[in-house]
Amino acid sequence: MLDHQIPCLGFSIKEDYHINIDKAKLSDLNLPVGPWLGKLKEAIRHNSLGESISIEGREFVFADIKDIAHITTGQKISYICDLLGSEENILKAVKLAKGSDVLYIEAYFLDKDKDRARERYHLTAKQAGRIAREAGVARLEVFHFSPKYTDAPEELIKEAEREFRAV
Repeated sequence: MLDHQIPCLGFSIKEDYHINIDKAKLSDLNLPVGPWLGKLKEAIRHNSLGESISIEGREFVFADIKDIAHITTGQKISYICDLLGSEENILKAVKLAKGSDVLYIEAYFLDKDKDRARERYHLTAKQAGRIAREAGVARLEVFHFSPKYTDAPEELIKEAEREFRAV
C-alpha cells in the first residue's frame, strides 16, 4: 500500500521456478516444438512424470524425456506507479521490488521539478532510479511520464538510469 493522496497498490509477481526447454536436446531426440511441451511442463510441476504421451505417433513416458527441460530460478517482476516520493513510500517500494528481475516504475518528473512531483504525489526519475538501485533489481523500465516531457521522454529515462547505475 503506497501513498498517492489515496491508497495505491504496488505489485510483485514471482515464479517459484521456471522451466526452460533445451532445443538442442529436443532436436537430438528428433522431437518437434508443440503443445505437448506444455503438458511436459505440467507433469514436471505436478510431479506426474509416470504419465505417457504420444508425440507424432511415438509413445513416451514423461520421465524418459524430462531431461530436455532445465529448471531455473523463477523470475520476479514488480510494478510500482502513482506514489509520492516520500521516504516512507520509497522504503516500501524498495522492499516490494527487492531482487526483481524487472522493475516497471513511474518516472513522472525530472529531479529539477521535484517540488512539482511532491505536489502531484509522483516520483521523479531520480527517485525511481534510487528505488531500483537500492532494491538490487536487474533491469529498470520507467514509464508514466508527465505530458510536460512529451518532446523529450529520453531525459527521464537517462536520469533514472544514471541514478540506477550510480555507485
